[in-house]
Amino acid sequence: MKLGETMFEYIATISIIVAIISIVSLITKLEEVRSLKKQLIYMNNRYERLRKQLEYYLSNESLINRSREENLDMKILELHLKGYSYGAIAKELGISKATVYRRLKKIREGSEKKIRIKTPS
Repeated sequence: MKLGETMFEYIATISIIVAIISIVSLITKLEEVRSLKKQLIYMNNRYERLRKQLEYYLSNESLINRSREENLDMKILELHLKGYSYGAIAKELGISKATVYRRLKKIREGSEKKIRIKTPS
């Protein structure tokens, strides 16, 4: 064997080893990318679930507010039936007299609508 051939084989072997290391490195990076993709998909699904929950809670906030209003109406009506004045009711509940008046008016109008009897034609 000549010295040139030995040197050529040595360089070729080193080149093959460098290529193999590069391929292994690329495979490792590919696995990292796949892992990151899985994490991204998981995070996106989690985000969607949280977004839907938030939408549900925000849509039900109106129900909560309506419940609070109905509760306020019940307290106003209870105090009114006990003979409290509008001013006393307002002071007791920490609201204005105008609010007491408006809420009682709304209660009366609502009860009148429910009480109306339809006569057959």
